[in-house]
Amino acid sequence: MYSKPASTLTLSLLENYSAAQWYSPIHWTMLAASFATLQSQMSSCITPSFEALPKRVLESGNSIALPSIDHGLTAHLFVGTTLVSMVGNVKGAREMFDLMPFRDLTSWNVMLAGHVKEGELELARKMFMEMPVKDDVSWSTIIVGFAHNGYFDEAFGFFRKLQRDGTRPNEVSLTGVLSACAQAGAFEFGKILHGFIEKAGLIWIISVNNALLDAYSKCGNLSMARLVFERMPEKKSIVSWTSMMVGLAMHGHGEEAIRLFHEMERSETRPDGITFISLLYACSHAGLIEQGCEYLIR
Repeated sequence: MYSKPASTLTLSLLENYSAAQWYSPIHWTMLAASFATLQSQMSSCITPSFEALPKRVLESGNSIALPSIDHGLTAHLFVGTTLVSMVGNVKGAREMFDLMPFRDLTSWNVMLAGHVKEGELELARKMFMEMPVKDDVSWSTIIVGFAHNGYFDEAFGFFRKLQRDGTRPNEVSLTGVLSACAQAGAFEFGKILHGFIEKAGLIWIISVNNALLDAYSKCGNLSMARLVFERMPEKKSIVSWTSMMVGLAMHGHGEEAIRLFHEMERSETRPDGITFISLLYACSHAGLIEQGCEYLIR
């Protein structure tokens, strides 16, 4: 939540902006940007939740947007894009977007992300297909959006299109499609992705390795999961250790998972709550109930 004096000042300016008669594009952009900053300060999420914001803040945002339309400022590209990102609901943002006579890639990506965030996947698909230009952010948004909503075939399809388009996949799109492989049990597609990742020189990215390890584990191929884990080029993260432990426990290798936990401790990686849950899961699979209780009271 916001408690800083700057946030209070920003809110005060937003609520009393009309007295200043700021009508130039520069002033409107600054005002809109201040509102967007306030949104981010008042939310613990990466993307602010409209419902989580106080009513007076949303009213301030919408009261900035409406006069900007009256003054024809949606024709100003940067003002229009900023307003799209700050309107308090996707429907209102779409109306603002449709009023813009000129749109750049950022405008399209902001609106695409809005539809995906609200689960409006068909609208997101339609908008994506209409985009005159796409970048790695566009592709990542659509792939991850469909994957996280359980539409794995569509996520795979978009990834194939990304490759045909000649766009280089980034960390987000790769982890998104690997997550889809894990959830769908798509082992063969995961192997194809693995080959692509190595050929493209992206195997050094730790989050991609973690997603690959998780995909192999959930697809039932523990030997490949082990191989990815052992070949990780950097210091393994807590996610790497925990994912490998879960994979081992899931496939009945509880004692090996416990040994891995001790190896993690020797590497001076600090376990978190999820790691201990995974450890207890491994103990339960190995029938080591007393040992599990000992870890619990550490």
